[in-house]
Order: sequence, then structure tokens, then C-alpha cells
Amino acid sequence: MDGGIYDNQGIESILLSEERAGLLDMIIMSDTDRQEEALFQMPDSVAGAASQSTSQINVMWKLFLGWNPTLGILAWLSWLLLALCWLSVGALGLNLWNQFNSPQPSSVVWALLTNIVPLLLTVSAAGLLALFRSTFKNKLLSQVPQLQLASWKYLSKVRLVNTIDMCWFRISSLMALTSNVFMKRIRSNGYRSIFQDPEHQGKLVSNFIYSIRTTSSKSRRVRQADEISAGAVETQAPRAWMTIPPASERLCAVTEAAAAVPTLLWFQNDEELPNLVATGQATTCLSLMRFISQTRCIDENSEAFAAPEVQELWLRLQRDWASFQVDPFYLTPDQSNDLIPANSGTLS
Repeated sequence: MDGGIYDNQGIESILLSEERAGLLDMIIMSDTDRQEEALFQMPDSVAGAASQSTSQINVMWKLFLGWNPTLGILAWLSWLLLALCWLSVGALGLNLWNQFNSPQPSSVVWALLTNIVPLLLTVSAAGLLALFRSTFKNKLLSQVPQLQLASWKYLSKVRLVNTIDMCWFRISSLMALTSNVFMKRIRSNGYRSIFQDPEHQGKLVSNFIYSIRTTSSKSRRVRQADEISAGAVETQAPRAWMTIPPASERLCAVTEAAAAVPTLLWFQNDEELPNLVATGQATTCLSLMRFISQTRCIDENSEAFAAPEVQELWLRLQRDWASFQVDPFYLTPDQSNDLIPANSGTLS
């Protein structure tokens, strides 16, 4: 269950339900978070992005960035533009007065199109420009620590490209903070609230969309051995976990395609939902086998799990895992094998 932003994994909802109906025997927490997704990547410079663009619309913008004036020069240009606006206001007002006081006055429509509308637009442009200058001076410069308005002495020497880059870097970092950092923090707090609860120890299964790795058989077994020797897999049945074969290329192709889908409000094509369902089924199977090998005892004489029901479940999971290797959609027979990405090839 998706709990939205506040309770992303639905953990809080599970805990509330347990308060009403009692503790559950097992909780499987599935998540589509990306394991190695960068929290923030420095965006390209504005000048670099403009130089790579081939659009004719950007020709003037490229020339302007090539000039790359300082903020001080732009401030003087704004004064010049403000003066031209007010001169235009005066000229349009005078022309409008002459039209209405001439022996043959112009029609109202003609006066509206040639004088009144341009006059209003010019007044608006002059007012907005004056408002921007006032806001920049009184609201922004006055907030600079220690220097306040005196900071303009230094800011006026900053180039336009550097200013745009700094503003864009700040905006993109804030977007990354709200969309990545905060979400991962909320996610980690949710996991911490339940994994640190003594009442849930030995009942929790983490099931991630990237649980199935596209690796060779040798590297898979080397990694498993390293996990066991390093204590990452605290298991009483390491041999059971080591016997789990790695995912086939067909299964890896489906899971990789599902894991590559970004966060969306709806599916974009007919492949995404079946791939996600098949990946959820396969990763759940693998996560349950990992959980059993970590938490259940094995009979050294029979080399089977001591509890008969656990052994029966283990054998069923092994059969399911073997079926997933052949056909990742075998639990959803209405889905065609054509849903496997055609360009998946051999993943490495």
C-alpha cells in the first residue's frame, strides 16, 4: 500500500492497524525506491547549454550570452530603458492630444490602436521595470549580511551568465531537496520506526524493486559469500541461501525495465504495469527465501529446515523461483512474453 508522502511505505498504516487488531505474523515492505539514484546532479551551465542548442530562436540569446555583460552594465541599461519608456509615454500622450484636438479628429478605434494601447503597455513596462529595481534594492540588497546596499559594489561586477547559473543551481538544489532528500529522509524514518521496535524483530521482510541483480553466477556467489562472512547475512542456514540460483537474463530484463521507470502518477505504456507486477512477484519470492535462510534453523542431519511448514514453504519458493527464470510472467498468464523489452539483450 502506498501511503503517499507522509507514510510512503504504508508502515504507519500497518502499525495503526496492529493497534486495533493485534500484531501481524509477518510484514513485507515493498518499495520502488532506486538504490543508487544521485540526490543531486550539478546542472549544466547556461552558456554551455545555449552553445549546444541548434534552435534558431536561441540565436539572439547566444549573442547576448556571448557579450555576457556584468550586472552593473545591465543596471545602466535598465536606467536607459526606463528613460526611453517615459519618453515614449510623453510622445504617445502628446500625439493622442493632437489627434483629438485636430480639425479632423481620428476615430476612437484608430486612436485606441495607435496611441491608447501602446501608451498603456509602455506605462506598464516602465512601472514593472521601476518596481523590479526597487525590489532588488530594498528587498534583496538590504538582506545581504553586514554589507546591505554596499554589497552592490561587488555584485555589479558579476557576469550575467554566472548570475543565471547561480540562480539555476539554487533552484535545482531546492527541487532536489524537496523531491529526493526529504523523501529519502521520510522513507528512512519510516523504516527506523518499525525495525527498531522489539515486537517486530524477526517478522520484517524488506522487498525492494532492485533486489534482483543482473550479475553473473560467479559474481553472485562471491557476493553472497562476502555477505555471510562479513555478517551482512546473519543466517543459520548459509548453504540454503547459497543454493539459490541467480536470476536469468529474461527475468533480469523485466526487473531492470521496471526499476528504470521514474516516479509517475500514471503508467505511460502497456509494458510498465505488467513488468512492475512480475518484478514484485519475483522479488517477493527472492526476499522470502532470503528471510527464511536468515531467521530459520536447519536440521544438520537432514539438511532441511527443522520446522516442516518452513521446509514446505522453502520448496514452494524454490519451484516458483525456477519458474520465474523461464517465464517472469508465469503467475500472470494473461500477459504475453512480448512485454519483455525487445532491446534488453544480454545485460551485464
